[in-house]
Amino acid sequence: MISRTSNPKLHNQRSRTLWLTLGLLPRWVLYNPLAFLLAVLLLPEVFTMGATPPAVQAQAQIQVGGCASQTNSIIQNYCQDGLIDNVLVNALLKFENDSVAAYLAMHKLPATDAHFIYDTGRQDLRDEIRGVMMDVLKAIILKPASQRTAHEQTLYT
Repeated sequence: MISRTSNPKLHNQRSRTLWLTLGLLPRWVLYNPLAFLLAVLLLPEVFTMGATPPAVQAQAQIQVGGCASQTNSIIQNYCQDGLIDNVLVNALLKFENDSVAAYLAMHKLPATDAHFIYDTGRQDLRDEIRGVMMDVLKAIILKPASQRTAHEQTLYT
């Protein structure tokens, strides 16, 4: 077995590779290119540092022919076979409002907070509400037809 003191050359090689510290960072070959790249990537942030950040806007507007919702609602398409049916539109609006209210109730939030979902709700929040909608639809599908309300039957259809 070779000890550290018996072979000083081996000891020096190990100490050189083990003692890479931040103090030696400026001597590395990649230091200058990495520093330049970091400066370039941070440049847009430097110019906008004092600016007011833009308000968070929900990106849920989808254009689907002439059937697209004109509001920032969660359900975006109110057509059935390319035609707008007022009974279906009313049923879907009630369904969406009930789903939003159920989501808020599940999380013990006041019903008056519904506007936050539409004003600033991101995709993940809207997806959670769509999950509530899917649970309601599943319950309607599993319910016998004779026990469905008129509203549930419209949604089922």
